Amino acid sequence: MGEFDKEQAIADIAENLGISKEYVNFDENKKIYIIKDNNNLKKIHIKNFNYKLYERYNLSFTKCIFECEIKDTRGLSSDIENGIFFLKCEFENKILFFNLYFKNISFILCNFKNNTTFQACTFKTFCNFESSVFENFVSFDKSMFLDKVS
Repeated sequence: MGEFDKEQAIADIAENLGISKEYVNFDENKKIYIIKDNNNLKKIHIKNFNYKLYERYNLSFTKCIFECEIKDTRGLSSDIENGIFFLKCEFENKILFFNLYFKNISFILCNFKNNTTFQACTFKTFCNFESSVFENFVSFDKSMFLDKVS
């Protein structure tokens, strides 16, 4: 991926999340876009989350507060081949995913403050909710875990 392509991707990610581009970086070794404060001084407030992001990019969020609802209810089954990683994130609003196939998704030390639903989702290879807290309703109704879960 060229430097221009990375800059375009960074701008796209920042715009779709409602954050400044300064909080989005690309890790060349892991081939992943990392969303965090590089000084580790403050949490990043995520205003929007568009499902197209996780279809386009490998994403890693560290110390982010998701102020928006996160939902994908298009009714179409979608394969999410890109990895999505959340570390020490807070989710203030509802999360609703419907009929998605996740290859690799991880929530480590995260706090879910509202309802969290993975309806008819399939977790293909690795799914991690290590040391995360669900303060409200959580459901994996009709979901399948095909490999490791931690």
